[in-house]
Amino acid sequence: MNKRAASLWIAWVLLIVFIVAIATAVGNWLLTGTKNYVESFKEQVNGEECDFLYLRPEKICQNLNAIEATLSNPSGKSVNGFKVILFDIYGNVETKKVDFDLYRSTYNQKLTILKDEVIESAELIPFIDIQEREGIRRIFCQNRKIVKNKVPFCDENR
Repeated sequence: MNKRAASLWIAWVLLIVFIVAIATAVGNWLLTGTKNYVESFKEQVNGEECDFLYLRPEKICQNLNAIEATLSNPSGKSVNGFKVILFDIYGNVETKKVDFDLYRSTYNQKLTILKDEVIESAELIPFIDIQEREGIRRIFCQNRKIVKNKVPFCDENR
């Protein structure tokens, strides 16, 4: 084998080794990043802060331009807002974030959510903001969500 053929084989071997090393490094980076993301997501949904949260929906109804929800919060935790998922009669889904301080109280508090269409059902997922050194960590309490199917129209006489 001449020198030129040997150097060509060496170049191919080095190229293959370099590609395998880059693929391994990128694979490890992706795997670690995905694992960290999933762990942080688990921490952000249904954290231990949600365990003592109890919301009582007194009334949920709709008028022409809004959903009206009357809620009470007899639990020991204050709620900072809701992720609201609205399903209209045409099957469309609309997601909104509503900042609303629902303090621990047995008194009813009224929440108004603007809408565009007639709503078939609604989900209200409460969230709690926790102040930490790095900033605010928002925890969505999926296990404490309020679901209302067949949202009725509000009775204007009441």
